[in-house]
Amino acid sequence: MSTKAIIFDCFGVLYHGARSFVLDQVSDEIRPRVNELFDQADYGIITTAEFVEQVAEEMGVLAQDVEVMLSSQYRRNEMLVSRLERLRIKYRVGLLSNVNDTLIRRLFTDEELERFFDVVVMSSSVGMIKPHPEIYELTAHRLGVDPHECIMIDDVLANIDGARAVGMDGVICESTEQCLADLRSKGVDI
Repeated sequence: MSTKAIIFDCFGVLYHGARSFVLDQVSDEIRPRVNELFDQADYGIITTAEFVEQVAEEMGVLAQDVEVMLSSQYRRNEMLVSRLERLRIKYRVGLLSNVNDTLIRRLFTDEELERFFDVVVMSSSVGMIKPHPEIYELTAHRLGVDPHECIMIDDVLANIDGARAVGMDGVICESTEQCLADLRSKGVDI
């Protein structure tokens, strides 16, 4: 079956994120709790403001210090982002990320989300996270394609395995150059 849709993860692919940076800044004692707070925010169980407040409390710092720490770590991967509009000429393009709504709107304007993606699926909006199979099926359905017609790009192997479990092809993004080369080897004009 030919590729009709390309689905991008956000952090580690289109953006270099803050989760690993923050986890590196906290003690071993509170790291599991802070990681759990990231998961709760991704699921939409807590809001971004609640996440920031609770992480600040765990770390013993002000909420504004956590805000600064987080915002300073998000860096856009311009090499990939600059190709999204071109990809939309030939393919359906989706964004599938374990993230909350508030954060994604800090990274992309509403106009960019509309211009770059046919579909945006945020874990907090749908109450599922990768690598659960249902979130990949939902994304393919919203793109109007069969999972077998999709390529999922993610930096986490477990998330690629989740995509493959529903029949999607996958590209693990270890570097931008490697990711682009792997897409080309699959026949994607990028």
